[in-house]
Amino acid sequence: MNKILPGTVSLVTGSARGLGAAIVRELAECGSDVAIHYRRSRTSAEALAKDVRSSGRRAEIFCANLNYSSAARQLVQEVHTAFNRLDHLVYNVGPLLTTPFTALSDDEWDEILNCNLKSAWATSVEAAPFLRSSGHGRIIHIGANSAYVRTHSVYGLAKAALVHLTEALAVELAPHITVNCIAPGMIEGSEPDEKTRDLVVGRTPLQRLVRPEEIARMCAAVCSPTFDSVTGRTLVMDGGRWLR
Repeated sequence: MNKILPGTVSLVTGSARGLGAAIVRELAECGSDVAIHYRRSRTSAEALAKDVRSSGRRAEIFCANLNYSSAARQLVQEVHTAFNRLDHLVYNVGPLLTTPFTALSDDEWDEILNCNLKSAWATSVEAAPFLRSSGHGRIIHIGANSAYVRTHSVYGLAKAALVHLTEALAVELAPHITVNCIAPGMIEGSEPDEKTRDLVVGRTPLQRLVRPEEIARMCAAVCSPTFDSVTGRTLVMDGGRWLR
């Protein structure tokens, strides 16, 4: 593996399992030390950190409930204290809920908006001074192609707003920090059932789901010098699904 991110430190939220864990592994393979965030899955976070350390990279785990922006800010500070630097922030927390707006409760609204959007803002703003000091700071928000459809209720609303936040922060934090969004479609392994998977694949031009490893490789690429001139962009990775 080409060490395109040597000597860097990356914080990946929601990274004990699934897509977040794939991103952690890829960034570590590319030479970055990693901060692994979890809320409940401490055992998974510890196992992932052990694997990363066995490959020669440093890995530390951090617990935070990103329903609260204050916890998001504290997480960033704890990571910087532990590593004494921060180069990349990948915001990957994003619980899904597609309950229709007409049936949505206040608590459901708050949880989805807080986790998908407010804490993405809070971590980005809190990390900005550290990312600026690194000289090549990167922020990546993990969105979803739900931002471009109108049937995913408050989740789609949050992801659409995340695109706007990405663009606005790209302007505010330039020229020292780039801010981009990666918006996957349904991810291989996350489909709720075979029927849903077949329906989505059937409506996807590439006739398959995006794989976690593909998204992870894109994250590493965006963090690398190859993407130095790219900011404020949303990279949709859904095999062309939203075009239909």
